[in-house]
Amino acid sequence: MRTPTALAFSFALLLWNTVASAAPAGGEGREVAHDDGAMAGKRSIAGGGHAVRFEAPGDGWCVTAVKLHGSRYGYPQAPKEDFHVWICDKEFKPIADFPFPYSTFARGEAKWVTLKVKPTKVPAKFIVCFGFNPEQTKGVFASYDAEGTGNSLVGLPGSHATPFRNGDWLIRAKIEQRKAGPSKSVVE
Repeated sequence: MRTPTALAFSFALLLWNTVASAAPAGGEGREVAHDDGAMAGKRSIAGGGHAVRFEAPGDGWCVTAVKLHGSRYGYPQAPKEDFHVWICDKEFKPIADFPFPYSTFARGEAKWVTLKVKPTKVPAKFIVCFGFNPEQTKGVFASYDAEGTGNSLVGLPGSHATPFRNGDWLIRAKIEQRKAGPSKSVVE
């Protein structure tokens, strides 16, 4: 028969193993952002994209999801085409390109939309860019806050990006310290 101390120890060990096995593989993620979360305005950029510079805390970090606060405009039925999310290096050269259906964004009031992406290893400084190829009858309004940090850009990968001076795009990235690996691009 076990003593109360032995039972308490066994229970503590069982609890510890349960909590440890529930921890996410590869470490904890963190969300990186420059915006203050408060929408001050919205824009659609014809011929360009909405981009934000980020910095990872060191080596071995992967982008696992991106977020944008916005809403679709145009016809009630979403166009049957994709928009793109690019993960780029600090020179705005693409590392990865993820297509998502336009229907990912609803019409109406702007809200946060999270897009899971294949874990993509990034350098210490990287850029996330959304390209919607907007027209008068289709596009996504991306929200921005009132005060800019100088990290928001207008442009598309491979082109010369210009600073967005009206504020910071409400674009965020979830990063995790782990190995890049197979995963599907999905919408949350």
